[in-house]
Amino acid sequence: MAAVGAAPVGVHQMPANNGHPGGFDVSYRSPTEGQMTFGWNAPLTVAGRTIALHGTRRFDDPFISEPVGSQLYAIRNGISKLTLDFAHNRREAQ
Repeated sequence: MAAVGAAPVGVHQMPANNGHPGGFDVSYRSPTEGQMTFGWNAPLTVAGRTIALHGTRRFDDPFISEPVGSQLYAIRNGISKLTLDFAHNRREAQ
């Protein structure tokens, strides 16, 4: 706890852009993970590696696995199925 509390945190305010707030860039030197950075318009990095914040799946668990942007969801629990079709405004339970 002492190492985490003593680790340096840097916050840099970014300049305004067209009258909109510019946000912040933040850095943190984790005692276990190394240098971490994140920004309003910058990716999350840990020890120089970019960490994806969003995957390619909107849902990905035992009940449903659908990509981001899908308009058709099929939710299954092994017995029943619920289909949600947002493109055609339909719902079907089986």
